[in-house]
Amino acid sequence: MKSKVENKPIQNYNIFLVAKALEAISSDPTLKTSFTRDGNLLVLTKNEAQANKFLKTTFLSGVCEIECSLHKTLNTIKGVIFAPTLRDLSEDEIIDGLKDQGVVSCKKITKFIDNESKNTPLHILDFNLYKLPNEIKIGFINCKIEPYIPNPIQCKKCLKLGHTRKYCNGTENCDICASTIHEHITFLQKTLKQQ
Repeated sequence: MKSKVENKPIQNYNIFLVAKALEAISSDPTLKTSFTRDGNLLVLTKNEAQANKFLKTTFLSGVCEIECSLHKTLNTIKGVIFAPTLRDLSEDEIIDGLKDQGVVSCKKITKFIDNESKNTPLHILDFNLYKLPNEIKIGFINCKIEPYIPNPIQCKKCLKLGHTRKYCNGTENCDICASTIHEHITFLQKTLKQQ
């Protein structure tokens, strides 16, 4: 929920008036309401009917004009399925076949075999749901869904996880031996002499 008044986010208005305006939109209380970093509101609703009430609202009574939209990442969840029957189908065919179960996108996991990309039976599915379902029905087959855990980000400078070289404040480490950076040529020459 975002204020349409330029340079005045919802956080700058009287919080008591904002709370009353939210109650007027939906008498049923929301699961959670909090301010975002930019001072606007993030509202977690109980169900789709309550979410639609907020999405149709253009004015917070006694406060300001607003614009409501779905959050870009909090309204979808990723899961991984093992489904050999989907290996030869295109991603669009998979999405079309599973859209009634909340699937909005699909990415096939591939691997290189003999310098050629091959499809595996693993697929990453995006669901337009708040919580990941336990299983999905593919035709007449029930398929278990596992949570998708992406590979961690690793810094190429200090070799630590969670950030990239651009945001690194650490010292540069060698990617071969993990000690502080030194000449690779000297290191390689020493190892070759020892052999």
